[in-house]
Amino acid sequence: MKSLLKMELFKWRKSKSFVVCSIIAVGLMIFVIGTFAALGAVLKMAEEEMTAEFEAQKPEMIQEYVDSGMSREEAEMTVEAEIADAKMMLSVELIQTDGQNLFICSAYQSSVHILIAIFVALFTAAEFSSGTMKIMVASGKGRTKIYFAKLLVVSLAATIMMLIPMLIGLAGGSAIWGFYPESGAIAAKTVTLLILVQFVLNLAITSMFMAISVIFRSLGAAIALNIAIFQFSSIIFALADALYDYILNVLEIEETKVVPSSLWIINAFMNSSTPVNFKMDVFTRNMIVGVVYFVIFTLIGLQAFRKRDIK
Repeated sequence: MKSLLKMELFKWRKSKSFVVCSIIAVGLMIFVIGTFAALGAVLKMAEEEMTAEFEAQKPEMIQEYVDSGMSREEAEMTVEAEIADAKMMLSVELIQTDGQNLFICSAYQSSVHILIAIFVALFTAAEFSSGTMKIMVASGKGRTKIYFAKLLVVSLAATIMMLIPMLIGLAGGSAIWGFYPESGAIAAKTVTLLILVQFVLNLAITSMFMAISVIFRSLGAAIALNIAIFQFSSIIFALADALYDYILNVLEIEETKVVPSSLWIINAFMNSSTPVNFKMDVFTRNMIVGVVYFVIFTLIGLQAFRKRDIK
């Protein structure tokens, strides 16, 4: 097992796909931060122009309400409310963020799992196409050991790839908007638990990508299926939610906190990427979801690898 791990680590260090995917991950996160910053600048300019325009028109607007029968005090309050509503439509706060929030949500917002899906397929399925996997199996190394050595290495690589946008989000967000949100710092315990569950779910998603790559073995099919499942599987679970709600209504059963979509790893990762309404029961459920799916996909991939002939 030790020699297999060394070999897989060596292949990973020499892997151009990991370097390329990591560079793209950096670029994507810089683009996300740049987009937030640019939108903030544009909205701030628009807000300042709107404020100046309203201030110029404010006396006339108040007078119109007074002429319609309102008292001056009511007219002023009405105009202030209208101005506040108009400003809210262009409020910079709607897209303003901070280093702490970006650290938590960057892994999901940057769509880094699409890059992880590609890397895992290239690192795993490509070895079937090139004949490398056949040579490894023929050398007498146990298939179980080969599978777990590769799974450990791709899991390590996926963890590092997930960390890239998180750290860039932390640095970039802190530099532009500050580390803490204006509403106050998020509790250290909440941040720690959210990051912990994201790492567990990331391992489960990586295990799924590897299982798919081992089952289909074709590089093109593995990449396409990995990306398709990550991008579109949530739609299937949304339909399952609708069906579930329909059945509950027919049976006249009260709605439950847990719905089918909340038990899917992609949705669980998304729900674990925001500190808003963080609850311990959600954290516990998502941790269980991550562990269970990691075990399931590991067993599925291992079984496919052990039983099928390698040509």
